[in-house]
Amino acid sequence: MTHFFTASGFSRCSRFLLFGLIISLSVLAPELWAADPIVVSGSKDFADIYGRLVGWIKGDLGRTLSIAFVLIGLAYGMARQSLLGFATGVGAAVGLQVTPTIINSIFGL
Repeated sequence: MTHFFTASGFSRCSRFLLFGLIISLSVLAPELWAADPIVVSGSKDFADIYGRLVGWIKGDLGRTLSIAFVLIGLAYGMARQSLLGFATGVGAAVGLQVTPTIINSIFGL
């Protein structure tokens, strides 16, 4: 068994992930260094986007997606003859509807 950090122990997938991480950091590093912490910390630039996404989730789009999750889970459960598909669909629907509440409680919004 080879050691993970040796050249022979590094799998091809790990090399691609490491390469992607290095490329991402090299692209984002100038933006992070140039950011003014005073402006970034109190900024409300994304408040409109957050409000729109929460409105979509709590509105008709969220209810439609929740029903679609349940129906797809029901169809998958019937095809596999198992309740697990249905339970997964219900879990996804509940998760979608509860997500804004969880995020608001975590970040104290």
